[in-house]
Amino acid sequence: GGPDFWPYLPLLQALRSWYEYDGDARVVPALTAFLRYMNAQGPGAFNQSWVSVRWGDGLDTVYWLYNRTQDAFLLDLADKI
Repeated sequence: GGPDFWPYLPLLQALRSWYEYDGDARVVPALTAFLRYMNAQGPGAFNQSWVSVRWGDGLDTVYWLYNRTQDAFLLDLADKI
């Protein structure tokens, strides 16, 4: 297994929306750190529970962040998802 990421996907969307509204400089580093944590998980974390059929909700945020940071690990995460 691994952690269940489904509860976090709506939160990632909320943080992204807040950033787009307010430009809060804390959001991009926070999203980067959390997505780096996700990327460090084994394959079991990506195919369990409800998240296994809802990854599209998170994939959008992964690419959104990549377009702002160009962090290569985000492309690896997108492949895992």
